[in-house]
Amino acid sequence: MADIDANKANLQHTLGAFQTTLFQIYNAVIRASPESREGVLAFFAHVVDLNSRRAGMSVPINTVSSDGYMTNLQVVLLKLFEPVMDASYSKVSRQDHVAHRSS
Repeated sequence: MADIDANKANLQHTLGAFQTTLFQIYNAVIRASPESREGVLAFFAHVVDLNSRRAGMSVPINTVSSDGYMTNLQVVLLKLFEPVMDASYSKVSRQDHVAHRSS
């Protein structure tokens, strides 16, 4: 049982490290220029649009991204929005202001 727990912890650590690296890559691209930021946002929108069928009851698996891909993308998006999100959503109104100021 200890081996299983150790392997599980190792996999969780590896996944967390991978997701952190993925976030760092997207974050670097987003901060590189206004054009690259818009490109990444367009990519995210395109992925969400292509996967809108995931909300259906019976979706052919070859028409949408895998659960793992979407989970990793969701983790990246959540990490990107951490600076403006809090429990009371008090910083959401700053988001558009900050985006325009840095452009």
